[in-house]
Amino acid sequence: MKKYTTAVFDLDGTIFDSSEGIITSLAHVFRTCNIEPPPHDELFKFIGPPLYDSFMKTMGVTKKRGMELTLAFREHYSAGAIYLAKPYDGIFDLFDALKARGMKLAIATYKQQPQVAQLAERFNLTKWITAVCGADEKANTKALIIEKALKQCGSLPSEAVMIGDTMQDRTGAIGAGTDFIGVSYGFEFTDEEADNYQHDPSNAEFPIVKTPMDVLKCI
Repeated sequence: MKKYTTAVFDLDGTIFDSSEGIITSLAHVFRTCNIEPPPHDELFKFIGPPLYDSFMKTMGVTKKRGMELTLAFREHYSAGAIYLAKPYDGIFDLFDALKARGMKLAIATYKQQPQVAQLAERFNLTKWITAVCGADEKANTKALIIEKALKQCGSLPSEAVMIGDTMQDRTGAIGAGTDFIGVSYGFEFTDEEADNYQHDPSNAEFPIVKTPMDVLKCI
């Protein structure tokens, strides 16, 4: 098993179940902007990717309108809905275990940097996390955000692993040159995929695990 010095975590769907706050703020945006909301199940597609992309793809709006809706969302979300996020059971135990191994931990998320800082402060994440990295003007793809996190940790891509719940996390890891572990307790990868990996690891592109502590089996 490869020895890693650094683990980089996605935020939404990997560290936190942020669905309640995000859906609450989406409902606010749809209501105040007089937009017919999509079906409830469609709202989960807004969790993870850049919001303006989700507004354009799901609602069929222009990029300019997508950015307007994104700004309205951020204002409401940062004012309080962000704190509805709930850490997944076992995630902080995983952090403790990885730190006990001497590993450096980082966050790389599409959330804007000020929002990531809000959550880091509320949940005292810097107790474990060396680099808390969100999107900004320079780091606006998942790969670039991961690279920013690795730079702050002083780590090479070859000694790092990205942990996330979506194919965007996987693509970002490939772009940044890190290995990848998927988790099925978030918003995209499924328990069936995790079972398939457990049944035949040699036939899988990458590991997928069901719980935070199962990550330890892959590191």
